[in-house]
Amino acid sequence: MIKEEFTNWLKNTTGLSSYSINRYANAIDTISSELVSYGLENRNLYSVTDIKIIDAVANELLAIQEFQRKNNTGNRMYSAALNHFKRFVEHNSNQF
Repeated sequence: MIKEEFTNWLKNTTGLSSYSINRYANAIDTISSELVSYGLENRNLYSVTDIKIIDAVANELLAIQEFQRKNNTGNRMYSAALNHFKRFVEHNSNQF
């Protein structure tokens, strides 16, 4: 499962605590489940392998005030999770 690969990648490539790793992995699930509520296409980000799509979703979300408010309230955890996930997808695309 991609979520498990993402958590393993975070564990092996960052100095993040297990707590933070789990929060970032769960944040990607949360973002995926809320995309429609922000008027974006319904998709599971863990199924996305194209970095351009991750960038587009992140840029669209960051332009939405409701998401910005949620992200700021959560100490920018959601945007940090997206940034880590983007690096993970880039890493995986460079492996092939």
